[in-house]
Amino acid sequence: MNISEKVQELLKSKKCKGMGQNEIAEKIGISPSVLSKLCSGNSKAPSADTVVKIATYFNVSTDWLLGLSSIPRNCSECIITEVYNTKM
Repeated sequence: MNISEKVQELLKSKKCKGMGQNEIAEKIGISPSVLSKLCSGNSKAPSADTVVKIATYFNVSTDWLLGLSSIPRNCSECIITEVYNTKM
């Protein structure tokens, strides 16, 4: 799943229920056009600042958004679970 698909999934979350993209973009701290382009897949790679703002708003890791980790959240319990499951 690429960052565009992940952001689209995050926008379907309870946190965004009843809000339009403009309102969500404002809450995240990015422009509506950046969010729209990111969701449509019609943008270059987002800036590091944009990735951090999205990750912070949705409480997910930047590594997960960028496809560097399969763990969506930054938590030691998740890391322990992944390491344990990987070793088995």
